[in-house]
Amino acid sequence: MLAADGVTFLPICLASNSTHGSITLGTTMSLTGNTNLQMGLVFDQNTSVFSVVAPPGGAVVSDPVQVTVTVGTVMITVTATVESAGAPSDFNLGNGLSLGQPILTLPIKIHLESLPGAAVDLGPSCFIGSDADPIVLHPENTDVSNLMLSGGAFDPNGVPDPNGPLQTLAIAGAIQGDDTFSVPGANGCGPNGDESLDNLVDLAAGLPSPSGNNHLVLDDASNALAVPVAGQNGQQFADQWHIGFGM
Repeated sequence: MLAADGVTFLPICLASNSTHGSITLGTTMSLTGNTNLQMGLVFDQNTSVFSVVAPPGGAVVSDPVQVTVTVGTVMITVTATVESAGAPSDFNLGNGLSLGQPILTLPIKIHLESLPGAAVDLGPSCFIGSDADPIVLHPENTDVSNLMLSGGAFDPNGVPDPNGPLQTLAIAGAIQGDDTFSVPGANGCGPNGDESLDNLVDLAAGLPSPSGNNHLVLDDASNALAVPVAGQNGQQFADQWHIGFGM
């Protein structure tokens, strides 16, 4: 993003958030925690194509949730956290304003952790999906009846200013989802990451699960883009951004 010249290539920051929702993987349905997607974009004005620049730590920041499943007569409760499994791609701003069109490609994995004192120890590296074999989401707007758009220019301190060096476009009130993704089996589950409990997790969750059996719903979805004024390059945009956030 720092190399964007601000003329042909525009640097953009994107934050997308959903406060709650649900996800069904195989035979298991659970609520989702607050989920945030953060990434940079470089927009090529000649081709109208966005290139994604993902943060080093991953683009997805998600609150953990507790999930309970039953295996035979045994009830197991674990903590599940959605994590990045690679960089997002194929971002389309127009689809973010439309109904029923994929907004981006988002590879994820789900980290499963046993609760303290649990009878079943899944170990530190139990995942559904992996960097090599991720759950690949293509979220789209499924309801835009309450969609709201807002925007404006502002100074780095966040104060609205029609002549400010930063601009924003905010999209709120959408419901997003995906019914097309498949889910691989568990990996790395066991006290020492030895995969001895992979089959148990698969049996409990009904995995692996093909496309059409899995569902994602993101309620109260919002997206906010920060864009520099015309002609401001990536370094100038970064300097203004860091002033605003004290970094």
